[in-house]
Amino acid sequence: MEEIGEALDHTDLQNVRVYFDIKSDIVDSLDRAMALKLGPVAQAFLGKLVASERKAERGDDPSSRVMAVDKASGRPAGLGTCGEHSFCDLLAPIACYTCSQFQPWIDGPHDKILDDLLAQRERKKAAGMDGRMVAIHDATILAIGDVIQRITEVRAA
Repeated sequence: MEEIGEALDHTDLQNVRVYFDIKSDIVDSLDRAMALKLGPVAQAFLGKLVASERKAERGDDPSSRVMAVDKASGRPAGLGTCGEHSFCDLLAPIACYTCSQFQPWIDGPHDKILDDLLAQRERKKAAGMDGRMVAIHDATILAIGDVIQRITEVRAA
């Protein structure tokens, strides 16, 4: 609760308790803010941020691209490059964010992946699923938050 208070710039945690009782868009905003705030602290992202595909290790190999489908347009969108030189049986792109071989591109739509995972988490929670099932992608959510925060810092520099 202290992290939420700090993220919202509240010194009195009593005011923060109100957010825990609200079932609205505020909860989604809090989840997103917490992912961005806690991602760097948790150090869930293990890969290396790269400026672009051509700056990535194996960036010249189209088969190393990590792609996602943009749900709005239905088109594939590039997220980054896999630096692994052997077969990977992990579920891309979600598992990539917690893999040390992942090289996310600065211009990749990482915020959309984060929003999708947060929405998926809320759907599971609303369906009354077991807490372990709801939290299954929490490390990935933190890792994506870390990636987004690093990109924000690079762009600000």
